[in-house]
Amino acid sequence: MLELYQAEGCPHCAKVRDKLSELGVSYVSHTPRLPGGEGGDVVNRQAYDELLALGDADQIPFLVDHDRGVRLYESDAIVAYLDGQYDGSREARTTVEVHKPTENGLRGTVAGVAGRLLQVVR
Repeated sequence: MLELYQAEGCPHCAKVRDKLSELGVSYVSHTPRLPGGEGGDVVNRQAYDELLALGDADQIPFLVDHDRGVRLYESDAIVAYLDGQYDGSREARTTVEVHKPTENGLRGTVAGVAGRLLQVVR
């Protein structure tokens, strides 16, 4: 199951929603707060608390792929991940490499179909 923490009116979130629609992927959308670089007003306290608990940052868009154990920030990273995992026309798939936990949490990298490295927060 995919969950997207996002806000209407946020162009970065729209980019991710557009990609999900283009790929025909089902997802659950949460709107924890209004858009804004420093964080907009909280409009859904439960979704906001989940966002912070799952990702440790007040940043949107934030995608959680529960089936693959992946959590991503940044629209470009999310779009590349979705292309690699959910675009059936691609031969190569995205691989996820998870490293040992650090004091800042579990970190890893995602290598996309174009070979681009992306930060993953798990």
